[in-house]
Amino acid sequence: MGIERLLLTLEQKGIKNLKSKRSESISKVVYVKILRIN
Repeated sequence: MGIERLLLTLEQKGIKNLKSKRSESISKVVYVKILRIN
């Protein structure tokens, strides 16, 4: 689905830009928000 692709690209960008726990937590928060919307 489009949402899954969006999450994957966000994750890849986060990993490339910051290899840290911050990017991980941000992607998790975004994922949870998308799940709540759906």
